[in-house]
Amino acid sequence: MAWRFERVAGPFEGPAAGLAWDGAGMLFSILSQGPRAGEGRILRFDPKLGETSVFRPFTNRTSGIAFGRDGALYGAQELSRRIVRFDPDGSASLLATHVDGRMHNLPTSLALDSRGRVWFCDSKSPLRTSGPLIYPQGELESVLLLSRRPREGGDPIWLLHRLTSDLDTPRALALSPDERTLYLADRQGLHAFTIRDDALDARRRLSEHALTGLNVRHDGCILACAGASLLLLETSGAVRETWPFPGGESVNSAFGGPDLYVTTTAGELWKGRP
Repeated sequence: MAWRFERVAGPFEGPAAGLAWDGAGMLFSILSQGPRAGEGRILRFDPKLGETSVFRPFTNRTSGIAFGRDGALYGAQELSRRIVRFDPDGSASLLATHVDGRMHNLPTSLALDSRGRVWFCDSKSPLRTSGPLIYPQGELESVLLLSRRPREGGDPIWLLHRLTSDLDTPRALALSPDERTLYLADRQGLHAFTIRDDALDARRRLSEHALTGLNVRHDGCILACAGASLLLLETSGAVRETWPFPGGESVNSAFGGPDLYVTTTAGELWKGRP
C-alpha cells in the first residue's frame, strides 16, 4: 500500500512526540528542549479546519499521551517523573509514583486498556527533572503497571508495580487489540510479552530493528516508526511492508479516522492517506 503524506502542522520548537485521537482531532505533544523543557505543550490539529490550537500548555515535557475509557487524557510527564490524568478543569491528577518503596524513573510511552489500567515504559535519562533531586534514578528500566483498587470508605486508590526490568532504554509500547499481548521497543529491538492478568510472561524478541514508535492496527499488525521509514510488521515480527516517509525522522504514529498521522524530530505533524 502506498501512502500520500503531507505536512499539516509545524515545525514547532522541539520534537513532536505522542499522539492521541479524540474522535474529531489529533492531539500531539511538543517536547521543548533546554531550559524551556517544562514549557512543552499538547497541541490539537483539527483536520476539518486545517488548524492547530493549544490543548494544554506547560505540560512539563509530557511525551506519551493516550485517552482512557473514562474520556480523560493521560500523559507520561517526563520531567515530573509521573503519569498524570489531565482533568477538564485544567488541573492534573497525580497517579502513584512509587514502586517497591522508591520513585520510578522517567515514563516515556503509555497505553491504557479496557479496564482502565495504565501500562508504561520507565527509562533512565540524563534529563534534569523538576523539583528537588532527593530521589535519584534507579538502575532498573522497566515496564510498570498502574491499576486502581477499591478502598473501604473512600475512593479507589492507584497502585503501581513493576512487571519486568531486564530492558535497555524502553521507549515505546502498545497493546494488541485483544489486550493479550504487550509489544515493546527498546534499543535491542522489538519484543512481545503475553499478558496474564497483572503479569507478563517472559519476553520474546521479534525484531532487531531500531524503533521509536509503535501503533497496532485493528487486524493486529504492528506499525512502527523506523527513522525515514514506517514498517508494517506481522505479529511474528516479519516485515510485511515498508513505507518511505518524506518527513525525515519519524517519532510516533497513530490513526485518526481513515488517516495516518506521524510526528517527527523536526517538530512536525504529517498526515497520510492511502
